[in-house]
Amino acid sequence: MVFVPFVEPRRNPFYLFWSCNEAHCFWQGFTKWVAENQIKLKSDIFTPDIIFGLSSDTLSNTKQYFYFLAARYYIWTYSSAKQSKYFQK
Repeated sequence: MVFVPFVEPRRNPFYLFWSCNEAHCFWQGFTKWVAENQIKLKSDIFTPDIIFGLSSDTLSNTKQYFYFLAARYYIWTYSSAKQSKYFQK
């Protein structure tokens, strides 16, 4: 049996970075930004394993890994501070 500690849903990393509505809006904007800036990523489809940097494709591509790291930092910083338009209640 695997022990899974209780984490408040809004502090759960999967929820925060992937499944909440605000994160979904952010990733749509991020996808648009990537396309507008002609940035080539190994995958046009974002999945949780790619966003979290768990995919071998993401790990082997330093530039792509950095984009997703910066995106996760943005989400974390502004969701914690509640200063972003994406995370206002």
